[in-house]
Amino acid sequence: MLWSEIAKWVRRARSRLAERVTFELLKTNLIMAPDWFATGEASDEPDKIEGFHAEKILYIIDEAKAVPRATFEAIEGALTTKDAKELVASTPPLSKTGYFYDIFSRKVMGYKLFHTSCLDSKRVAKSWVEDRKKQWGEKNPVYIARVLGEFPEASEDTLIPLNLIEAAIDRV
Repeated sequence: MLWSEIAKWVRRARSRLAERVTFELLKTNLIMAPDWFATGEASDEPDKIEGFHAEKILYIIDEAKAVPRATFEAIEGALTTKDAKELVASTPPLSKTGYFYDIFSRKVMGYKLFHTSCLDSKRVAKSWVEDRKKQWGEKNPVYIARVLGEFPEASEDTLIPLNLIEAAIDRV
C-alpha cells in the first residue's frame, strides 16, 4: 500500500515539477534526478537496509509491528549523520510485544512519539468507527488497537493478559 500511495503522489507532482525534476518510478524504487532516491526493501533482510548513508536520509517503516528488532537496529546504525536524519515508523499497535512496542513504552530512547486515533482523523468515516464499535465492542482488543490506536492489554485469544502477568511478577 505504501508504494501505491507514493506512486499516486509522484503522478500528481510530476506535472508541477516536470521542468525541474526527472522522475523514474519502478516497482519499489523512485529515482528523482539529480540525486534523490527512494527504495523499498524487505524488512526481514537487515543487511540490505544498513548500507545507506547520506547527508539527509529518511526511513519510513510501514506496518512496523511486524518489523524485526534487527531491522530497526540496522536502520538506527545508518542514521549517523549529524543533522537531517529521520525515521518514521507507523502501524496499528496490535500487541505489547516487539521493538515498536519497546519504542512506545520508552524502553528505546531517542524517539519522538505521535499517536493517531481514528476518532481524531478526518479521513476515517464516522460510520466506519460506529460499525466497528457495534461489531467488536469498545473493550475488544481489535477495537482498541485499530480504532483508538492504543496498545491493547491482550489480544482476542489471550488467556492471561500481559498486564496481569506483569502485576503478578511485582507482587510478593
